[in-house]
Amino acid sequence: ALAAAILVRGNLTLTVALQFLSNPLTSGPIFVATYLLGDGLLAAAQLRPAEPAAAITLALVLGGLVLGVLVAGALHVFVRHLHRRDQAERAQLA
Repeated sequence: ALAAAILVRGNLTLTVALQFLSNPLTSGPIFVATYLLGDGLLAAAQLRPAEPAAAITLALVLGGLVLGVLVAGALHVFVRHLHRRDQAERAQLA
């Protein structure tokens, strides 16, 4: 994937990040964390469906949404911090 991104002049950072996230070694822990979070939230709210397939699906969806929002928020704060630091460094050089 990295070689293909270089050949077509694609975004290398995004390519590496997506490959890391879709790597089979990381998919398992991500699914487990997502399910456990969603299942815990459903249990706390006493909203767990009686049908096992529905319970698993709902736990994955809910956990994925919550985990996605938390990770996106943390990365947003981190990138804003880096951007502000970069702007301050550029201002000092000017």
